[in-house]
Amino acid sequence: MKDLQKSIEQSIKAMEVLKIDNPTGWIVESENHVCVGKEDGLNGTTFNVKSPAVNTKVIIYDKKEDAEKYGFDYYLIDGKNEPIYMRATKAIDFFQKEIERAKQILVFINSQPYNK
Repeated sequence: MKDLQKSIEQSIKAMEVLKIDNPTGWIVESENHVCVGKEDGLNGTTFNVKSPAVNTKVIIYDKKEDAEKYGFDYYLIDGKNEPIYMRATKAIDFFQKEIERAKQILVFINSQPYNK
């Protein structure tokens, strides 16, 4: 569990740097997925499931129009054959939201009796 905790802490630091370095950038995301490029995507797609570590590998577009043009995949479906709807999000907002989620995960991990 300590390795997971350390990984999440490192991911938080990396996301904080990405947030600072990309104040005008854009990210493509769905509720549970984020655009990371083919090399890091699932099953030949450019998307992976959000997690602190995956969120450090996002593709950051300069403009919202570029995110919509190059980052969206209109053919992705979930396990129930339902479409996965994407949106372009300001990078600064994305990273702030995901940093907070990662911190919540750390709080949960640290509250577990087997982690003490």
